[in-house]
Amino acid sequence: MGQGESSAPDKANLEVYRTKFQDPFLAATAQYYHTESANFLATQSVVDYMIRAEARLDEESRRVDLFLHSSTKKPLLQRCEGVLIKEHKEVLEGEFQGLIDADRQVDLKRLYNLLSKITPGLDVVKQKFEAHVRKAGLASVEKIAPADGGVPDGKVYVDALLDVHKTYHALVMNAFRGDAEFVKCLDNVSPC
Repeated sequence: MGQGESSAPDKANLEVYRTKFQDPFLAATAQYYHTESANFLATQSVVDYMIRAEARLDEESRRVDLFLHSSTKKPLLQRCEGVLIKEHKEVLEGEFQGLIDADRQVDLKRLYNLLSKITPGLDVVKQKFEAHVRKAGLASVEKIAPADGGVPDGKVYVDALLDVHKTYHALVMNAFRGDAEFVKCLDNVSPC
């Protein structure tokens, strides 16, 4: 389809491919995933949806590698990410608190990987993460507070906060791939 029709015989002229195949293919793929994702989310959990979205993105990437021209990969994945992730961004963001409360790091990593593919993708999750860590820090300080309402021992206070920082730093490194923005959120947290 259009091979060798350009003025440079060693380059493919892909105009026919783009207009007659690629553009309609992208539109049909987007429509298919729009319907499938809405139906899937209506009957399944958000975590199951994230697993399905990851699988669909991988399938489309492999499909291009096996059957289509390489120039199709970027627009196809962008279109699929728009439908599978961006259209359901609020639902995905809404799942964050439950996942972090339950310390489901594998699912948090999955959520991070999906939302990091779109722009803006992680802003709300970063805010929720920072608020969660702040709340955890305050809770740890409340646990060590003396019953008489006095000031806790400085070493115990610092150790409690360091434990919270260590826990969530490990989460950032594992689930959020050491993302500098999440490290910054962690460093911004102050229980005072």
